[in-house]
Amino acid sequence: MPTSKRAPGVLSSLAISPAGTRDQLVAELIRHPLFESARRYREADLADYDPATALVQRILIMTDDTSAGV
Repeated sequence: MPTSKRAPGVLSSLAISPAGTRDQLVAELIRHPLFESARRYREADLADYDPATALVQRILIMTDDTSAGV
């Protein structure tokens, strides 16, 4: 594909971005061809995939089991 028809790379897009806030930057990135089919999730929707959250949940379950005499 000729260079003139290619979209700028993600890093180039970030470097030239006039975005002043995180939300503006995310809005610009969403328009980038690399992410055009991506979905945006809320932080709570991703909690199950966060290793720190999973560790805390395991500790809470273990603590609860211990206090219940299991």
